[in-house]
Amino acid sequence: MKNKIPAPAILSAHDLREGYVAYWTGELWSRDINQAKIAHADDEIIEMETVAASFIAQNIIVDFAIIPIAHIAYKITSKTLRESFLISGPTIDYGEPSIEGALNVSI
Repeated sequence: MKNKIPAPAILSAHDLREGYVAYWTGELWSRDINQAKIAHADDEIIEMETVAASFIAQNIIVDFAIIPIAHIAYKITSKTLRESFLISGPTIDYGEPSIEGALNVSI
């Protein structure tokens, strides 16, 4: 285990192709944290780390983390501030592009 993370916890990573935060459901990666598989014991957390290492080797994800969570009103909520920001999405609103059909690009 990378770090001692108390259960319950979920597996989070960045999708290498799309760049978004993804959560392991036990079968596939999802952008919805509420679909994340919850590890309730240390052996399940170790299994999640093994899954993450496999997907990293296939260049599907990068930068995985085991995130301690809490259930609040039937929703999964991160116990860490960093992950709370990632769950809520981008913190910058670029607005609408000035040219129709153009994309906002930040360099």
